[in-house]
Formats: sequence, structure tokens, C-alpha cells
Amino acid sequence: MPSYPWKRHCSRVGLLVSLADNFLIIFQRERAREKQEILKHFKIATHQCKCSIRKEKAFVESVKMFLCKRIQPLQKLLCFTIYASLLLVSSSPELLNTTATQTSSGNDIHKLSPKLVFEIRIHGILLWTSMGFLMPIGILIIRISNREECGKKLKILFYLHSISQMLSVLLVTAGAVMSIKNFNNAFNNNHQRLGLALYGIVWLQALSGLLRPHRGSKGRSVWFFWHWMLGTAVSLLGIINVYTGLEAYHQKTSKSIRAWGIVFITEVCLIVLFYLLQDKWGYMQKQRAILGSE
Repeated sequence: MPSYPWKRHCSRVGLLVSLADNFLIIFQRERAREKQEILKHFKIATHQCKCSIRKEKAFVESVKMFLCKRIQPLQKLLCFTIYASLLLVSSSPELLNTTATQTSSGNDIHKLSPKLVFEIRIHGILLWTSMGFLMPIGILIIRISNREECGKKLKILFYLHSISQMLSVLLVTAGAVMSIKNFNNAFNNNHQRLGLALYGIVWLQALSGLLRPHRGSKGRSVWFFWHWMLGTAVSLLGIINVYTGLEAYHQKTSKSIRAWGIVFITEVCLIVLFYLLQDKWGYMQKQRAILGSE
């Protein structure tokens, strides 16, 4: 029987078509299986998310219940603390007295009102006089009394020391009241932070002076050490804070502080010189007495 070429081609085409159909069926089955797997994993993930959300909601509710039970006894104390902090820190913002603001070298320089500039100067004079002058002078006076044997001179020097320190405490208190009332108390610079610490230390030192034990008593040596240490710390930190106050004044007003800086450095140098001479004063007096006898 003769074979026809076209029949051969038709059989090949049919074979290819059947293979293509089988491949398409297999591909569709795989796609359907993949979709089922994806849906299965998606359902599992959704269920897990719902469970975690429920757990989180339950945890949040338990925390809320705990806080509601525990915070009620402390509510009044917390409100009072927040109110007192706001009253101290934000008593009278300095920004109410500013008229304009400009930026120079990364720092804000405020054009302040004349009244505020005057109050800043008064504040600086009060604290300079108390921390930068009266406190160190009181230390020098009490050091002189350590070498005196005459009872009358000792009393005079003691009263001078007490009066200078009491005046210093009063001036510091006046400066603190002025700063709380009129200035911005954000405590975002070293001058304000150090000043706040000094206000507390000054009053602690004043109370320690008023509550001093009698000479020869058991706690006199301990009191003397703490009184000396607090007094020295107040004087050193006060001098540092006067300098930082001058820098803060320059930053606020953009005015030169060169003359004030020279005066302040000269004063500190004279105080240090006199402090050092006190240790040699007895030796100088002895040498003078020897020369006089010769």
C-alpha cells in the first residue's frame, strides 16, 4: 500500500498537539497547586497575625488596668510635681521681652528690651559682688584669724567673716529671685545649671555656719572640714559662674565684655596673690622682727 507524505505530516502535527495539550494540562495543575499553597500560607499567616493582635490588645488592656489601679494614689503627687517644675523652670519666659531674633555663628542672639538688659546687668552685679567678691573675701578674713591670738581681734575678724557671708547669701538670694522672676529658666546652658547648684550649696553653707558646734566639742573637727570644703567649693564655682555669666551676657546682647573680663581677672589675681601671701605673712613678720632687733 502506498504511503502518502501528507499523512505522515498530519500524524506528526497531531502528536505535537497532543504533547502541547498534555503540557498545558500539567502546567495548569501546577499553577492551581501553587495557588492553593499560597492561599494556605496566607490563611496561616493571617490567623497568626490575628492571634498576635489579640494578644497585644489583651496585653495593652492589662497594662491599662494595672496603671489605673496603681496611678490613682500617686496622681496628686505627680500633678503637684509637674506644676512645681513648670513654675520653677518656666516662671517668666524671657522670650516675652524679646523684640527680634537673628542668627550669628550658629547661636541665637536676641535683641532684648532695655528693661530686660537692665535686669540682666543688675543680676550680674549682685552675683558678682556676692560670689566673686564677698565669698572669697570672707575666706581671706577667716584665714587671718587663724594666726591671731588676741581675743578682741579674733572677735572682730569673726564678725567681719560672718557679716560678709551673710551679705553674700542675701545678694545671692536676691539674684536668684530676679532670675526666676524675669529670665528664661530652661537650664539649657552651663551658667544656669551651675547657678542652680550654687543657690542650694550657698544656703547649705549658711545653715552649716549657723549650726556650728562649740569649740572643743566632739563634732567640731568634722563640721570644720565640711564647712571649709563647702566654702572653698562655693568660692571656686562662684568665680567660674561669674565668667560663664559674662559669656552668656555677650551671647544674649552681642555686646563686648572685654573690659569686664579684664576687671574680673585682675580681681581674681589680686585675691589669689593675697591668699598666697597669707602663708608667708608670719615668716615676713619674723624676719622684720629679727632685723629690728639687730
